Amino acid sequence: MRDIIKSKEYFDECIKYEKNRINEFSQVLASLEPENVRGRYYGLMFLAGFNENLFKLLYSVGDSIEDIYIYYKEWIKLYSEICTKDDSMYDIIDMFSIAVFYEKRKEDFAEYLIAIVEKLNLDDGMINACLRYLGFDFKDNKESILSYLNGLLNGENKVENLMRVIKKWYSFHKDASWYDAHKSKSDTYRGYWCFELGAIAKIFKLNDEELKNQQYYPYDLVHFIDEGTKDIYSNKISMNKRIG
Repeated sequence: MRDIIKSKEYFDECIKYEKNRINEFSQVLASLEPENVRGRYYGLMFLAGFNENLFKLLYSVGDSIEDIYIYYKEWIKLYSEICTKDDSMYDIIDMFSIAVFYEKRKEDFAEYLIAIVEKLNLDDGMINACLRYLGFDFKDNKESILSYLNGLLNGENKVENLMRVIKKWYSFHKDASWYDAHKSKSDTYRGYWCFELGAIAKIFKLNDEELKNQQYYPYDLVHFIDEGTKDIYSNKISMNKRIG
């Protein structure tokens, strides 16, 4: 278990529920006619959300980082088809931050990240930092819509700033849809994880040893050693593509 708020029994039930929903919606989506654009859109939207939920639930319950990757990839693949400018930037920054942890597999999912950037015309400092780390040419903007990140992205004393920000990280998200989800009777809690702070620590090679047991910090994702994946994928896409 990585999460300390809910029990294993809680997560096991949620995981079973999400897997069943994925199976049900996948069957429905496969049965839809191509002309049913609205139905297909909503089917893809729900499936993207279910895969996001499953990735976070499985991480929270303690599954291996290797095994849960398939749900991350499916999440961003589906999302790249239906993303809109009205979507939550918290979720979008999560998916780009998690890409940093799976950097050796970037050729496996780069096309989806590029599609999202181009469809939404994204120009956010945090997203740009992730893209630069992954080897893409990036836009010039270094300021993030999440203002608490800007001192980390652009300031000095990054380790000290990281320690300061993480203490208030949860309170910075009072407007997020998942805020206080652990109190909900609808079992919407998936775990609270500051993927973006972990990505910053990895991007800037910060000493995060003091955060190893911090409640919200995904320490093992930051330090994930992805063995044997570097040369598996074919070179689908040029890694130095200019975005924007």
